[in-house]
Amino acid sequence: MTDVAANADDTNIVSWKVSGTRYDVDLHDIDGVEWRDIGRVTGLTQPAAMRQALVLKEFDCIGAFIWVWRRRAEPDLKYEDVLRSLTYRTFEPLEDEPTDPPA
Repeated sequence: MTDVAANADDTNIVSWKVSGTRYDVDLHDIDGVEWRDIGRVTGLTQPAAMRQALVLKEFDCIGAFIWVWRRRAEPDLKYEDVLRSLTYRTFEPLEDEPTDPPA
C-alpha cells in the first residue's frame, strides 16, 4: 500500500444550489463514516455515488452528499428529509453555470 501525504490546500469542491441555498461540498473532506453512510443510503460505492451525483444528477446521490454535509451542523437531520426537499423546481443553476445547455 502506498502512503500519500494529503495537502491541506487540496480540495475537490462540488456545488449544488437548492431552494436558494448553495451547498459547496468538499469531497476531500468527507470522512470515512460519512462515505460509509453515503454508501448505505445509496447502495453504491464511492466512485459510483460521485458519478451518479455529478454526472447523472441522481437525486438519491445528490441528497446523500447534501445530507452528510448538512448533518455536520444538524446532527439529527434525516436523509429522507433531504430527499423530500429535492424536486426539479428546487434545483437552481449556480451563478457560474449556464442556464441553457449549449446548442
